[in-house]
Amino acid sequence: MYAVIDTETTGLSLTSDRIIELAVIGLDASGNQEWEWCSLINPERDTGPGLAVRVHQIYPRDVSEAPTFAEFAGHIARILSGRVLIGHNIKFDLGMLAAEFERLGHPLPELIQICTAAIARESGFRPYRLEACCEVLGIELSGAHHALADARATADLAQRLVNFSDLLAQSDVVHRPRTVRPWPNIPVVSREPVVRAIPPSRKSSPLHTNRMSPVRKAQVDLPTCEPKAPVVETFSLDRESPESKYLAAIEWALEDREISTEQKQALTDLRCELRLSDEQARAVHMLFIRGLAGSMWADGSISAHEQFDLNVVGAALHLTAEDVEYARDNPIGLGLTNQDYVISPGATVVFTGEMSLSRTEWTDRAQAAGLRVTGSVSRKTDFLVVPFGETGSTKSRKARGLGVRVVSEQRFRRMLGAVENNGGSKNDPFPQSKDTQYIAPETSETEAILREAIETGEVLTIAYHGGSKPGSKREIAPICIEDDLVRARCYSSGKVKDFRIEQIQVFENDLLISRWNPEEVGKRIRTYEDLSGVLEDKAGELTSMGWYVTGEEDGIFLFRRFKNGRLLKRPDVSIQYVETIDEGYFDPGMNYHAEIRKRARPWIISLRQGGTAFGRLDRAVERFMLEALKHAPS
Repeated sequence: MYAVIDTETTGLSLTSDRIIELAVIGLDASGNQEWEWCSLINPERDTGPGLAVRVHQIYPRDVSEAPTFAEFAGHIARILSGRVLIGHNIKFDLGMLAAEFERLGHPLPELIQICTAAIARESGFRPYRLEACCEVLGIELSGAHHALADARATADLAQRLVNFSDLLAQSDVVHRPRTVRPWPNIPVVSREPVVRAIPPSRKSSPLHTNRMSPVRKAQVDLPTCEPKAPVVETFSLDRESPESKYLAAIEWALEDREISTEQKQALTDLRCELRLSDEQARAVHMLFIRGLAGSMWADGSISAHEQFDLNVVGAALHLTAEDVEYARDNPIGLGLTNQDYVISPGATVVFTGEMSLSRTEWTDRAQAAGLRVTGSVSRKTDFLVVPFGETGSTKSRKARGLGVRVVSEQRFRRMLGAVENNGGSKNDPFPQSKDTQYIAPETSETEAILREAIETGEVLTIAYHGGSKPGSKREIAPICIEDDLVRARCYSSGKVKDFRIEQIQVFENDLLISRWNPEEVGKRIRTYEDLSGVLEDKAGELTSMGWYVTGEEDGIFLFRRFKNGRLLKRPDVSIQYVETIDEGYFDPGMNYHAEIRKRARPWIISLRQGGTAFGRLDRAVERFMLEALKHAPS
């Protein structure tokens, strides 16, 4: 009768982005669950830019072995055929689904659909984001932005908001097409779905307060009893022992919580070289996971997300659930064995992403230990600290391009613990001077309002002092903030755009509630005389994205490489200065009459498909770097 759908995608564009995860839950006539289906989907491209990956946490490695949408299309059409579709912001999910079928030459019919977001908004929910609605109604949503977790929550929400017994009377919440046509008839290909575990929230409470239904417990495999904080035993290994060397390699391999085929072979070769038996290797694996548990118990409890981390590590090391439980209940304080990850007072660190502790807490602890904390990655950065497995953000990619060591939050906890246990800055012979102290980037009044709107789902009225119509008012729904840009859905243009925060004024009931200082904007926007200055300033960053960069005064060109290392003939992205345009014509006698005029927007950005022009170089460079990042090979 009904089907709840939810998608995770590479981005927000119906024309250029793809579905990378789809969940469908079948409901009966009363709105009760009948079955569920979910799978990762190989988009045959990357899984999105850094901002998108940060949201859905799906990486290219996760979808590399998954079936394509074309392989699933027949099955999806069969399970959705004849059902009324339900979703939270159903227009987007259905739009992405229709776009995928359209690419296969099978346009979808107009469908009966119910949007729980629209019902929530009309019912007075403010904000009406899925997470906010679930919080108000006491609906569990563990693992937001996992398609199946979101679909389950949407199904629960629909049961609260939709009167299934009298749905025909609710003409205001049900979209009905004038004519109902059948779904396309596509042969069903037998392919098994590829699923990923549903991680709890990074900021979830300790396990004894974590309320989970039996279905969710099975997904995350959490213990049902309240664990008591055990004594963390001190443990050390001789650094020259074979076990210590193998442990250091395990630390390195498990940084992203996944052991690749190449890493697995390297570990096997190392075991042979060190003459470690299977029993000895398994003992080292247990040491590692017990040491990981020891770092987690440092604050007196293990959260649901930390337990999930233990489960992931245990699976990667081929340990049983009983082994993981033993490690959790018998933690050790394991000293760091890989010297590349030993941190000293005065080192520079940067934090990124959503972690189990707040950014402020980590900053305070790092400063207290004598470390320098900055807001952006540079060649002077020693470590970038990320949530485990996070590799897609702009900062992560930039750090790897610059050779900066990227470490997980749990690894950093152990690194910092070693400094704190040695007295940190108290006994530091080189105390942190004034010029190495962390000065938090000042959060502007406007940025604070935007961040609050991201959390609440609020639509803001702003005046934007950039773009083609400076100072014009528009309505936006902020999605995320990256450095000094906010990505938001603009309801004036119907598109998702990036806005420079410092050029935004926010209004409420026609009253100005944030300021805009054009003089400050001018100070903070980098200006260039010509493209040679841009090339000198941005070449390193572009190279770190994976581009082969060539350029001169009149143009910068970014090329991809074939697998054999040779360059493609055409650049994927370029920026050029083209001062004039010839709008000449041929007369009846086929004589050409040139009419040269000066371009109002001489800075041209060209892509494989399309491009745009700017009147100011600084604005063109801003767009050029965004396109370079969006289409980056790595």
